[in-house]
Amino acid sequence: MTPEWIWLLASGLPAAQTEVWELLFNSRLHGGSFNTFMGKAAEKGPTLTLIRDKKGHLFGGYAADAWSKHGVFYGSSLSFIFGLLPKTVKFTATGANANMLWCGQGFTQIPNGLGWGGQVGYYGLSIDSSFEKGMSRPSATFSNFCLAADEVFEVDTVECWLLQQPEEEEVAATGNSSVLDRFKEDRHLMDLAGRSTQASAGVREARPEDDL
Repeated sequence: MTPEWIWLLASGLPAAQTEVWELLFNSRLHGGSFNTFMGKAAEKGPTLTLIRDKKGHLFGGYAADAWSKHGVFYGSSLSFIFGLLPKTVKFTATGANANMLWCGQGFTQIPNGLGWGGQVGYYGLSIDSSFEKGMSRPSATFSNFCLAADEVFEVDTVECWLLQQPEEEEVAATGNSSVLDRFKEDRHLMDLAGRSTQASAGVREARPEDDL
């Protein structure tokens, strides 16, 4: 994570979800299995899912509600989708519809996998249950453009982080120093460039983990 990416992703998150980010799943570590993903991430709480496609684009989605099997869209309008590479951008809910999250597992007549926004089978962002293919198409839900290199893309890596409030001893151990405090020059340059409107001064440093 770069400072700019942290500011982008933390903007709009509840304060309790900016302190400790716990790695739940990485397809390079745990294998490209949707069932494994669900075993590690289902019912755990709000998450950030990052996806890299085979052409090097990096993007993902924030699920404000825990992943759980549903046959319809569900979740609150706090969820959003984002792009990190080749450029940073975030798309929040427009209020056009309530199609926030899709989580299908074991269905035969409707799609299986993860999705954000759009309509069934035509998502703002999704990964199918093979964890090999994905989709990113313009949606009214988030008023987004395609985040991947192509609207239908090949998945390279999937990573999922649990967002949670730290235990008191973790706060004591890590202190209350924001990661932004260590990148004041970067933030000043972003301010001058007019790029800090998505930043969050409340984001705190995550525990060191391997990431994308």
